[in-house]
Amino acid sequence: MFNRVSVRLLRQVRNASLKTEIGVIGVPFENGQRKVGVGNAPKFLRDAGLIKSLQKIHDKIDVKDYGDIVYSIDHDISNSVPNMLMYEHMVACTKVLSKQVTRVLNDGRICLTLGGDHSIGTFARVSEL
Repeated sequence: MFNRVSVRLLRQVRNASLKTEIGVIGVPFENGQRKVGVGNAPKFLRDAGLIKSLQKIHDKIDVKDYGDIVYSIDHDISNSVPNMLMYEHMVACTKVLSKQVTRVLNDGRICLTLGGDHSIGTFARVSEL
């Protein structure tokens, strides 16, 4: 997996005259589906050396790790999507993630989100900008 990401990123960096800045956000979320353990992915990827591997690709790459998001549930939210699992978790996580993605983008970085659950919509915030 790292090799495919590395090759793609290296091609982009070779063609760029400026430094490529990346912001990494961990989203240890697994409440939108039934598979146990996917929330461990951000820690696993970091422990496996993803950040260091990205930094070693080229000297034009600057990686800043923004850490994992943490959210708290608002129990007063009513579920408007009947077939969605753990709606309150989804809403709370998405709100915090949206703010963190905005922070990364405002810092002028490409946002790399490490998850977790496929149900998180990182692109919802990007499309608003």
